[in-house]
Amino acid sequence: MSERVDTEFDHMSREFAADPFGQFTELRGQCPMAWSSKHGGFWTPTSHEAVALVARDDATFSSARHPADSPLNGITLPSSPSTLSIPIELDPPEFNVYRRMLNPLLTPKVAEQLRSRFQELCDEFIDRFIESGKCDLVA
Repeated sequence: MSERVDTEFDHMSREFAADPFGQFTELRGQCPMAWSSKHGGFWTPTSHEAVALVARDDATFSSARHPADSPLNGITLPSSPSTLSIPIELDPPEFNVYRRMLNPLLTPKVAEQLRSRFQELCDEFIDRFIESGKCDLVA
């Protein structure tokens, strides 16, 4: 990365919720890795290549909580001063323990077994939307 590109990107904003694809397209046009000062500051990978790099480089891009002055400090929103969002706020090797436990529950076979229940829930939610005449897919 040659120079830091500062942006006002805020993935928790109403503007982002209204047009996430447009906002990411705009970011991608500026740089593969964008810096935002929002929420204490964070990096956002904007391309497939940058996301893949971040996902595979735990030494540089940490998800764990670190002391405030650490260059590795990640951000989880909404933040909680005491409760970790597990496994999201863990790095390997701690993350791997949870991944091994969760992987068997996230296979295509298990998803297929749950399909009818998911369909029932979706039907119930859609029926409620129809009855009330409105829905809020963001909240």
